[in-house]
Parts: sequence; C-alpha cells; structure tokens
Amino acid sequence: GRDADVLKSAYAGMRGTYAAFVLTVVALAWALPILLRLWGSSVNPVVPGFWWLMSLALLIERYSAMHLHLYSTTQVIVWHIANGGAGILYMVGMVCSFPWFGALALPIGMLFGNLTFFAWYTSGKSRGAFGIPLARSELTALVPALAFLFMNAALHIILNRPAW
Repeated sequence: GRDADVLKSAYAGMRGTYAAFVLTVVALAWALPILLRLWGSSVNPVVPGFWWLMSLALLIERYSAMHLHLYSTTQVIVWHIANGGAGILYMVGMVCSFPWFGALALPIGMLFGNLTFFAWYTSGKSRGAFGIPLARSELTALVPALAFLFMNAALHIILNRPAW
C-alpha cells in the first residue's frame, strides 16, 4: 500500500543511475584518448561511432532492467521472458546487420533487441502495475540522460570526424 514511496525511491535511483552512467561514458569518451597518449600507449581509442552506439544500447538496457527490477517488486517474475526475448532479438539484429555494418553490428543488435522488445515490455509492465503515466516515467528520468548523451555524442563525432 505504499506504492508512492516505492515509486519515489525507484525514480530517484533511476535518475542517479542514468546520471552516473552518462557522466562516466561522456568523461571516458573525452578523456580516454588524452590519457592513452599521456601514458604512451599504442592502443587506439574506440571509434566514436561504436562508442556512442554501444553507450546508447547500454543506457536503454539499463532503463529496461531498472523497470524489470521495479516490476519484480510486485512478486511477478518475468525475467526469463524479458531477457530471453531481448537476447534472441540481439542475435537477430547482430546477424542481420553484420554484412553491412561489421563490428557496429554488436551495438546495433543490442539496440534492436532493447528497443523492439526489452524496453517496451519491461516499462509497460512496471507502468501498468503501478499506474505510472508514460510522460512521468520517461520525461523525468530517462529523457534528460538521453539528451545529454546525444548532445555529447554529436559534438564528439563532429570534432573527431570518425571513419565509420
């Protein structure tokens, strides 16, 4: 009977997790090439297109998993469905995109599985169980993190002019 308290705590945790993830990804994207040079490393940093696609895929995966965790507080466990469906679609996305995109097939496959199943399935379950309006659940937690990620990705890609 304390759904409001559960949701308040859950969304605070979601916002904090998104912020920690996005700030780490952005800091590493900008700092890693500099640090590698300072250390005298001969390792090349990850191509920006791959870095940002993988970061987006992982952010959407985090979003999906946190909604799955929230829904699990209802004591209805659907992890096998959520992870099984997403995993199958990850593989389909990777296999189908590999001939055209090579190594980018990994984050493309992850995005495909997350966006076509994992994200909508888990967020739909948690929103339905707790009566959470779509605007509240996404605009207050996920959208600011996505906006910051996209802004930095665009700037980083423009400044680095990667060879995709």
